[in-house]
Amino acid sequence: MRRLLALLLLAAAPAQAEAWRASYLVTVAGATVMEAEVAFDLGGAGYRVETRTRPRGLGSLVLRGESVSVSEGRWQGAEARPAYHEARSHWRSGPRRTRLDYDAAGEPRVAVLEPAEDIPRAPLPAGPRAGTLDNLSALAQLARHVRDTGRCDTGATAFDGRRLTRFEATRDPVMQAADGGLLRCVIESRPLAGYALDRPESAQPTDIQALFGVLRPGAPVLPVRVEIAARWWGRIEARLVSVTRE
Repeated sequence: MRRLLALLLLAAAPAQAEAWRASYLVTVAGATVMEAEVAFDLGGAGYRVETRTRPRGLGSLVLRGESVSVSEGRWQGAEARPAYHEARSHWRSGPRRTRLDYDAAGEPRVAVLEPAEDIPRAPLPAGPRAGTLDNLSALAQLARHVRDTGRCDTGATAFDGRRLTRFEATRDPVMQAADGGLLRCVIESRPLAGYALDRPESAQPTDIQALFGVLRPGAPVLPVRVEIAARWWGRIEARLVSVTRE
């Protein structure tokens, strides 16, 4: 749940370089369990995205810890070219850290993977992974596409050091009156390899709906609501509560 929400809480920033910070509250079956912050700058020649999630409300009674992820890279046309990605977390299962560095050809190198082995996973395919993106860069690229085209029809393949995932975004074909004409994107997260073998549900695709809008005048277009239909917890929902210029 934390990983999916961190991936989705990204924004379509204005074309010029500007740094923003967005805050979200995450609920499960209507109860607040977590807060998420996204600091981002997707404009200009390069981009930077940092996400931070921590328990809040009911979640703070059963969870202790925090997750932080950051990605930096440059734009080559409409495509993201990451330079590095780092993810750190400390939850009940213990500390974890991953760092990916990218060469000039876009090939990721796993510089840090702690712990090196965690659980049995579906094997990763052999061969180069040039052209794959880290998770945050993949979603930054999807978000920029929404900003530039006003459409959702795009995709990317992401590698996070352990898992290989395909993201495909399409527009929801059913217009909902409650959306007020805002753009609703359906994003399918499909595991390709590296998923947990002892959790059959981790091999199944997940559909995530993101409703894009503007919280206040002058702010960038953001996912104002993100919805995930979870198998065990009911509906997971993240709502945008504030956005500020850095």
